Amino acid sequence: MRHSGKPARRALAWLVWALLALALALLLVLAALLTTPLGLRLVVSLGLAYYNDAIAGSVTIDDVDGTLGARFVLRGVMLRDRHGHALVTADAVTVAWSPWPLLRGDLVVRELRLDRPRVHLVDPRGEPSAFVAKS
Repeated sequence: MRHSGKPARRALAWLVWALLALALALLLVLAALLTTPLGLRLVVSLGLAYYNDAIAGSVTIDDVDGTLGARFVLRGVMLRDRHGHALVTADAVTVAWSPWPLLRGDLVVRELRLDRPRVHLVDPRGEPSAFVAKS
């Protein structure tokens, strides 16, 4: 009895098409993350959740504007210590960068601007100091 390779070829063709469809879907998701305000909001939200779990304190951002692929603005940025005291605040942080050099392991930032950055000193007991450094 002779077996033809037709079912095996058909299964291989389906597998190839499925892998191509998956690759295309991943490219579309990456494009959406880089080129839409919704993508920026999602990345910032996920990034804050991850980062805040890793530090003894928290970072909050009131609003974001722009896209991750070129230029974006983070508004109402605040870094707090574990007691909830503000350590560093800025009305806005503007970042203009190119994500593509990250593929080579390089970080290229064309603009990094802080609007009204403030550093709040905390005494060793964790209490806010009366001194606030302003720009």
